[in-house]
Amino acid sequence: MTDDEGPRPRYQWIKDRDEDRLFAGWVGKRKFGRLLNPSNNPSKWDWNLVCLAGVRDFGRLGNAWYGSEDTARLAAKACEDAYDAAMAGTLFGMTPEDVEAIHEHERFMKARRG
Repeated sequence: MTDDEGPRPRYQWIKDRDEDRLFAGWVGKRKFGRLLNPSNNPSKWDWNLVCLAGVRDFGRLGNAWYGSEDTARLAAKACEDAYDAAMAGTLFGMTPEDVEAIHEHERFMKARRG
């Protein structure tokens, strides 16, 4: 994670080994989010949730699962807040069925890996 000002991340953020401007957010073994400092706008950090596999209607979520912030730490906080809300089923537009679908997809992938 970068040393810019802002709240300390609550979860682990790991820099991509091939791309200095890309970070993945992890809770244990679950990859939940991504931060990217795009080369076409280096003054912003884009974030998005990547843990929503199983959610069938992303249109219902609006832009609650992605966004852009001025610093890496603010983007990490926004992504972490969205992740916490998604897992609690309180992210804008989420239903209890969406939360169960996320967990079902994780169980399926875990069984598939053996």
